Amino acid sequence: MPRLNSIPIPSFVEEYAARFWSYVDIRGEGECWPWLRGRQGQGYGCFSMKHRSYRAIRIAFFLEYGADPGSSFICHKCDNPICCNPEHFFLGRYRENGQDAAEKGRTCSGDRHHWRLKPETIKRGEQLSWTVLTAEKVIKIRSLRGKISISKLATMFGVSKPTISHIMAGRSWKHLLE
Repeated sequence: MPRLNSIPIPSFVEEYAARFWSYVDIRGEGECWPWLRGRQGQGYGCFSMKHRSYRAIRIAFFLEYGADPGSSFICHKCDNPICCNPEHFFLGRYRENGQDAAEKGRTCSGDRHHWRLKPETIKRGEQLSWTVLTAEKVIKIRSLRGKISISKLATMFGVSKPTISHIMAGRSWKHLLE
């Protein structure tokens, strides 16, 4: 299924423009103009026409500037995902969008990261559905370091050589090192 911001905007008809703007609370010049209808997962407004859904900001951009932003991101100066005020938009690529979010403190990193805030939600080791090894086996593998080759350990425990290497280097099953 294509992303809402990647579907090309079809030729526009005036009836769609009138319907679109009726779903926007148009306020003062410098203010945010909130989208009043449905939203998609990340909180952006969602507008449907010709049996397709589009992000409301893409349609607002198209109506204001007469151009489809294509693969470019429409970024908000105001950081309000429901804002449809074209004065608050600027075009950017994936990288610029990420940099803008980081500069404005909207990325979750360091002490604000989800795993730091709720460490109990992190699934590790045997809690993961695809895990072949157990904590007991990993401890045994680490105890055999230097005594048996990686190839033999991989065969013994039914895993790949890179899996054994990651365990030995502490890149996987890190929680057992703590």
